[in-house]
Amino acid sequence: PTFFLIRDPELYRLWFQIPRSPPPDVSGVIRDRFGARFVLCRWDDRFRDFFFRLAFEPRVQTIAVSSGWAVYDIGSR
Repeated sequence: PTFFLIRDPELYRLWFQIPRSPPPDVSGVIRDRFGARFVLCRWDDRFRDFFFRLAFEPRVQTIAVSSGWAVYDIGSR
């Protein structure tokens, strides 16, 4: 994360903020701003709203959820 912050402070702030306060269409934001197709997250109860919001968006497919990790396919652009 340190090099990420130095390279692109604005994108780093978005990356930091998304799980703490997920925006509407969180999968679209991740897909468009980060160019990601998949989201892999370590489960943390502090980010429960993020996980639930992401899991129930129409284009998102939950690949795996365990006590420690969650993986989502958010589709391509």
